[in-house]
Amino acid sequence: MRLGSRREQAAQARQFLALFRNAVKRGVQFASDRGMRQEIKRSTRLVLALRRTFASTDLWTTELSFLIAGRRVPQPDERYTDGFAPRRYPARNGGAATWFRIGVNDVYTWSEVNVHQEYVAPWALPANAHVLDLGAHAGYFARWALENWPVASILSLEPDEGNAAVLKKNHAEAADPRWRFLQAAASTSAGIAHFSGGRGSSGGISLDGEDEVPTVDALPLLADVDIAKIDIEGGEWALLRDDRFELCAPTVLVLEYHPGPSVTRPREQVVSALRAVGYEVREGEHSDDDVGVLWARRPARSASQA
Repeated sequence: MRLGSRREQAAQARQFLALFRNAVKRGVQFASDRGMRQEIKRSTRLVLALRRTFASTDLWTTELSFLIAGRRVPQPDERYTDGFAPRRYPARNGGAATWFRIGVNDVYTWSEVNVHQEYVAPWALPANAHVLDLGAHAGYFARWALENWPVASILSLEPDEGNAAVLKKNHAEAADPRWRFLQAAASTSAGIAHFSGGRGSSGGISLDGEDEVPTVDALPLLADVDIAKIDIEGGEWALLRDDRFELCAPTVLVLEYHPGPSVTRPREQVVSALRAVGYEVREGEHSDDDVGVLWARRPARSASQA
């Protein structure tokens, strides 16, 4: 860490003193709340990873302030990312820079991929794999997969305007010809849909959505790949219930499931739907009754099925 001038050091000292006072106030709550302790452990790992990975100090110090003082939790229907401009953060190791909007959940989403390793597969993945990334957010998964999976190509879909703006910048920084993206939502048909935008990684297709976004039929896209990552905030149910899913589903699937229409037991119902089309299912990094990550695999399609 570059210490900078005495004035900068003094300013940081004042900041940390204020944060320490807030931490003391939260001490009793921390001691009695198991969930809070687990979240603070995850956030501590995030802060340390940011400090190791990026040259700028303001990225990790901002996250440290959230860790100590508490992060504001957006309301379910709140557009909380509008107006946040992305900033470029160079890597310490000289690799490609990464873009984040500070104050929203970009850094947290990055940490799910790069710190908590949600996409480390429980099985060996197909070689020279073609990958479909549904719900790409800002492109952090795709960037990670290009470096850690045996990837021949990745196609990312992201409909949210704010997320897509950050994704475009991260795509440009990667400068990898294997990676393409479309600003569109995954659906069961091409057209236009209402979308709840401005919600970071929580936006999705909704009849009450304020935005209108283009949709693409994701079933033919699934049929053309070996691996699919799906995180589309309840939109997965339309794909799973489509009559074409059994034929189009890829060899490996990593899916974040959510509540959806006529879904009372999300985890149980998604496991049942996957097993019904021949998948072996395993739990991912986190998996509870309502929201979680599952891995699934089945035998590769034959040439006559493809």
